[in-house]
Amino acid sequence: MKKLKGVFVCLALASMLASCASSPVVTEPPAGTESYYVRADGNDRNAGTSEDAPFKTLARALEVASNSNVKKITVIGTLIGSTSTEHLRAILFQGIDENTKHPSEILITGKPNASAAEKAILTSNAEHRALDIMNAAIRLEHIEISGCQGGAVSVMMGLLTLAEGAKITNNKGDRNVGILSYASSVIIRDNAEVSHNEGEYNAGIFLYNGSTVLLRDNALISNNRATYNGGGIAVSTSTLLIKDNAMITNNSAGDFGGGIMAYGEEEDDKSSQIVITDNANIARNSAQAGGGIFLNNNTVLAIFMSTVRITENTASFGLGGVGRTAGASVSGHIDSTIVNNQAPQIPDIGIYGN
Repeated sequence: MKKLKGVFVCLALASMLASCASSPVVTEPPAGTESYYVRADGNDRNAGTSEDAPFKTLARALEVASNSNVKKITVIGTLIGSTSTEHLRAILFQGIDENTKHPSEILITGKPNASAAEKAILTSNAEHRALDIMNAAIRLEHIEISGCQGGAVSVMMGLLTLAEGAKITNNKGDRNVGILSYASSVIIRDNAEVSHNEGEYNAGIFLYNGSTVLLRDNALISNNRATYNGGGIAVSTSTLLIKDNAMITNNSAGDFGGGIMAYGEEEDDKSSQIVITDNANIARNSAQAGGGIFLNNNTVLAIFMSTVRITENTASFGLGGVGRTAGASVSGHIDSTIVNNQAPQIPDIGIYGN
């Protein structure tokens, strides 16, 4: 499934003019510049083109990179606060190829193998996310978003890619804690992870309103915990694609959907789809019902290859592997992939309430 059906929105933001009026002038960097730099003790009046003269805020670096031919930002150390791309130049999505970088994509990265003092971390000590992506394409590498008390990242009508060395971990909130995706595309690949996030609902990733999330190349969703529903991933009227040794493991929910919780809307005929293929693994997740996956209302689960494994998931009440309501469906390789799960009632797959 090479194409991610994305977002077809381009917004003109009048407030951008006001914000630019009070900001330092954006100019092209000297020839040979490969990155802008950000450090908490920097200065937004600096050129930002070297470690010796870094910007102070990620917001300033994003503003400059969005208007420059240099699309790389290197974060050095910990940045505290909430950053939004709302006032950047809006971009247009017309379907994203998972193997092709968006032409306007900005890479936010840390130094590979950085020392403890220079390890790139984004965090927020307020009731706000560390990063709000709006109408922009952002790639994260070698960086951690952690310690946020109001959730970590949101993506609205944009594109987020988590790649090598990227972690969204140890964040808390009421709901939609790790990644919140609205009408957007999210790609998690190259061993990137969403882990150890906690909330009442939708602790790891929540995608809704036509979002598409792709997990590939050893992506890891693990140890996220929801008090009620949706420990690892929650899907609402959206599409989740899982392939290439991606793993959803050791997530938990107090009620439904320890690994994955999927919702559809029957009244509006809006469905959610989950497609699992290659060597993807959904294992050792737990919930009261639907330890591995729970499908509610107008939702569809398709398992395309017999090498998929939905195994060792547990439910304290029933439906250890995959549970569904009567309005949901499961197709494909079922008997060979949904195996060795545990529950007092219906260990592997069944209909809730029967």
